Amino acid sequence: MKKLRDIISSSEKYPDNIDCSFQSGVEVEKVFSQKKSENIQDLPQKAISLREKTQVQVESKKISMKDFDALEKRWEIMSLFRRNISLRPKLSFLKKQYWSSMVFLESQGRYFKEMFFRLQTFFTHLTLWWYISLLLICISWAFLLLFATKHTIETRVNRWYATLQNISQGGNSFEEIRKGVNQARFDFLLADIFFTPFRLLGDTRMVSVSNVIGGGRYLSYTLDHSMSLMTQIESFTRSRNPTEIYWVHVLERLRPNITLISQGLEKAIYSYQSIDWLPSTSLLEQKNTLISQLNLLKDNIDILESHYTTLLSLLGKDERKQYLIVFQNADEIRPTWWFMGSMAIASMFRGKLDIFQKKDVYAIEWDLKLSEYERRLAPKGINELTEYFWLRDSNYFINTKDSAEAIKFFVWQAGLDIDGVIFFNQNSLLRLLDISWPVYFDELKRDISRSNFSELMSLLVESKVYHTGTLGTPKQILFDFVPVFFEALKQQGKYAEYIQFLSQEIQNREIIVWFFDDDGQNLSKELGLDGAIDFTVSKDFWYPVYTSVSWNKSDRYMQRSYSYDIVRKESCEYDISVTINSTHAMTKVHRDNIEILKRDFWIHQDEELMYIQGMGRNRQFVRYLLPPEATVVGLDSWEAVNYGSRKWIEFFLETPLLQTSRFHFSYTLQNPECQEYSLIHYKQPGIKKYDIDISYNGDMTRYTDMSHDFYFEKE
Repeated sequence: MKKLRDIISSSEKYPDNIDCSFQSGVEVEKVFSQKKSENIQDLPQKAISLREKTQVQVESKKISMKDFDALEKRWEIMSLFRRNISLRPKLSFLKKQYWSSMVFLESQGRYFKEMFFRLQTFFTHLTLWWYISLLLICISWAFLLLFATKHTIETRVNRWYATLQNISQGGNSFEEIRKGVNQARFDFLLADIFFTPFRLLGDTRMVSVSNVIGGGRYLSYTLDHSMSLMTQIESFTRSRNPTEIYWVHVLERLRPNITLISQGLEKAIYSYQSIDWLPSTSLLEQKNTLISQLNLLKDNIDILESHYTTLLSLLGKDERKQYLIVFQNADEIRPTWWFMGSMAIASMFRGKLDIFQKKDVYAIEWDLKLSEYERRLAPKGINELTEYFWLRDSNYFINTKDSAEAIKFFVWQAGLDIDGVIFFNQNSLLRLLDISWPVYFDELKRDISRSNFSELMSLLVESKVYHTGTLGTPKQILFDFVPVFFEALKQQGKYAEYIQFLSQEIQNREIIVWFFDDDGQNLSKELGLDGAIDFTVSKDFWYPVYTSVSWNKSDRYMQRSYSYDIVRKESCEYDISVTINSTHAMTKVHRDNIEILKRDFWIHQDEELMYIQGMGRNRQFVRYLLPPEATVVGLDSWEAVNYGSRKWIEFFLETPLLQTSRFHFSYTLQNPECQEYSLIHYKQPGIKKYDIDISYNGDMTRYTDMSHDFYFEKE
């Protein structure tokens, strides 16, 4: 500082030759720039030796406020102030900022110093027990935080899986499902965030819980994409009739959603398969069931994706397609479902149903009789009803392919060209009525439900109450009800239950689609829509196939049960005894209900009409399918028929009203490799339910009200 004063003192004589500037508020850096001067030799040597264009930088030093005041008093640079008016305000501002900063720092320093001193004093006087107490308090807070986090995760995950189970059981509207899916996404997002610290532990249980959360999260996103797909479909159908929509264009727009659904299912399945630990066996079983269901769903979606072009072609993307829809009467059973009483021709172009003609099977047969073609004799069983083979009985064959080809032949002879056949039987409609509840039908001024549909429609058609001039043909009453019924389904919007229903009906071979195009049939086969049965998946199988030759509706009331006695011999072969039971269970209650309907609609026919409605005897032509290796015994008057992958025996079974008829036979099944016994009892499409008793080496088990294929395996 002394050096600086000396320089300033020496320069007082030459104020005009020196340029002074301050560059900092707390440090002073003074630079002298010596201008060209004739009196340079007069500068004192004590100050500095200045040369032309020479700059001298004086080292910055921190100075106090007192130094600032002294410096300002000593410098007589009023002329500089006059030339640079902004210098004084800047100096004043720097002084204030400096002073404020110093005061703040000093106060904060005293505060932190005092705090540190107190903490140091506090910890110095703590004993060991105080340290232990503090540690326990910290641990308690940590456990409390973990418990709160665990509770949050469990609550949200459990709530989501409850929502998922509720959705899978059906009974929810479209809006309820949408809200549930949105809530699930939020729950799993929070659960995933809260669980993040636990993943660092690396424990097997923590990894499993993480996969449970991850699987649920991917599944919720998959459902979200599914709801988006359904929303788009709903937006198309809300303001227009579904028959007026070009569904090819809709499906082309929906394809990205289907891809996202497939990807989400793949990630969800991977997460669930990576779960190595669960707290209970029941949860493990639920996990395996869920994985199986998701795999089945993903397989179907993958099939749909791989055949998407074929699907669009089947809907008439490039050329018109025409399909025959067969509505089958569940009161008269046939091998490929039921009696074909009503039909419809559906013509499609680019997915738009532009032609839908309702047909009575007898109307088509009228055109068929006018056609000149070589008549076919009726096959066994059907020959008790008619001399020649006609369209009404062409679903006589056990194979769907054979029945579909026979139907195509007859309708082609009648002048109709079709690309496929869609089989839809009456039992499927009854199950839909269970979902939709009673549907009010204004034509009949009453609700139509599962309990009265069959008796009511059959009675009105057979009595010919409605004829030309009112509803058209006798079957017109049924045709008029179908659009009313489907409109009710649309308004109720139970889409989850509809999808579940379709899946179950396809699995039970109740709804079947057969295409005559190879690519289309491959798609139908992979989706399980062709109704084909693989008879090679078990050691033994049973498949009773009935053809009604009763001339009445008594199949509506038939109850069927089967008894099997299986004995494994020391040579490993099996002796199997089979008993078939059929009970004609049309009770007085059923007859009284029909009488009430007759009075309601002023129907006066009596004995003949009641016979047709089911009071007459039930007579069946039965083909009982067995493995080709089976050796049938105890049939003197019947021969077993070999047919490739299966063998069957043929017989008639007649059952009077309120009685039970039985048929018994036995067979031996070779088992040279001593394999464990397994069998499948296949349910004929259209049969509502049956009972089955199985005795294996004397161990008897009863199964009642079976509504699907029955699988049995002896461990």
